[in-house]
Amino acid sequence: VSQAGARVVADSTNDVPSSTSITLTVPSDAREGDLLVVAIEARGKPTIGAPDGWQRVRVDTNGTIVELATYIRVVGPSEPAEARWTFNRSTAAAAALVVVRGAASDPIGDATGRTDAKGSAIPAPSATADRDASLVLAFFGAARATAITPPTGMTEVAESASRTGRYKATLEVAAAAADAGAIDGLRATASGSSASVAQVLVIRP
Repeated sequence: VSQAGARVVADSTNDVPSSTSITLTVPSDAREGDLLVVAIEARGKPTIGAPDGWQRVRVDTNGTIVELATYIRVVGPSEPAEARWTFNRSTAAAAALVVVRGAASDPIGDATGRTDAKGSAIPAPSATADRDASLVLAFFGAARATAITPPTGMTEVAESASRTGRYKATLEVAAAAADAGAIDGLRATASGSSASVAQVLVIRP
């Protein structure tokens, strides 16, 4: 696998037990031109509102149990220190922000999602990298408080969990480099069973 290319340089996380918004800090390591990737896992099926300047990549909903939405933004010359997402009703949520350096101006090579019924295995959807030295970001959401182990061959970037409210959520973020070709067979493992949702974003270098 090619080593140069898009890569993770920083991250931040947050969680709320029950709120109509969630805020993520932009790490101080972020530079102008870096790509910010955000994943929001929310219990139920709330409508999620993004801050100005953020582009939604996709949203996947597992019935009315849990949903996962991803967003991107390129860091500008005077980037705000934080970004706030809103929900149309109070919900438990877990979120992560990942700073990617070396992404192309058209950064999304592929974006796929899937949902699964109750289980401890959380399979990722298949995806395709169309360039060597791509970055694979995989997001795994469980509808409970749990520990999630990333797939074999991937590195954990962050884990965020909403553990104290009536409804709970855990979000795992993992990364790996990939050359052009198919990406499949990725599966995270949770320590407890629940309904789940997962996405794979392929970031072009």
